[in-house]
Parts: sequence; structure tokens; C-alpha cells
Amino acid sequence: MTLQGRVLIKQLTGCWHKMFTEQNLLVTNTVSGGILLAVGDTVQQTREIRKDPEKSRDWQRTGRMFVIGACLSPVDHYWYIWLDRALPSASMRTVVKKVLIEQILASPIVNALFFLGIGSLEGQTLNGSLNEFRSKFWEMYK
Repeated sequence: MTLQGRVLIKQLTGCWHKMFTEQNLLVTNTVSGGILLAVGDTVQQTREIRKDPEKSRDWQRTGRMFVIGACLSPVDHYWYIWLDRALPSASMRTVVKKVLIEQILASPIVNALFFLGIGSLEGQTLNGSLNEFRSKFWEMYK
């Protein structure tokens, strides 16, 4: 490998590590949350298009998924900081407690926020978003 190649790899590695330092973690989580929802939507739309070739890709839907992912990620970020402080151990018992608390408390709230946010971005009324949440909650929760 050339000297320039080594320098480039070292610079990229340095950037990668900086993304996961405490001072940059909120930004990293926010951007990656948006990217993950957008990628998930792209995969889902690809599946939908394969089933029905008449359908076309909806980039605005993917954009809405990015926005809602980026908006909900700070909520998750601070939730996990609080959860780690409330239950600081990494024992199996504590991990199980964290998962149960996450699923019982945080998951329904974040799912509701997801449907309210997406509904708002799609121009739905509050009642329309709440009805969609109620009708899809259990399937999403599973």
C-alpha cells in the first residue's frame, strides 16, 4: 500500500472513531436513525414493486421516513442514556429488565410518535393518525 493510501485510511478511521465519541453521538444517532428508516423504506418499496410492477418508487415517502427517523432518534438517544443511568449494570438480569422496560414503556410511546409524525408529514388529521396507530399497533409491536 502506498503512503497516500495509508494516510487516507488513517483519516477515515479517525473520522469513524470521532463519530462515536460522546460529543458527537447525538448527531451520529440522529443521522443514522434517519438513514436506517430510509433504507428500510427503500427495501419495502422494492418488495412492493416486485409484487406489483405497475407501482413506482415514492421518494417522498422515503424522505418522510428519513425525517421521522431523524426526529425520533434523539428521543431514543436520551431514553437509552436515562435507562443506562437508572440500571447501570450489564448483567443478564439487568439486560432483561432493560429490554422489558423498553418494550413495555418506550416502544408504545415511540410507535405512537412515529404514526403521529408520519401522519402529520402526510397531511393526516390527528384523529386519522391515531386511528392508523390503533389499527396497526399490534402488528408493529410484534
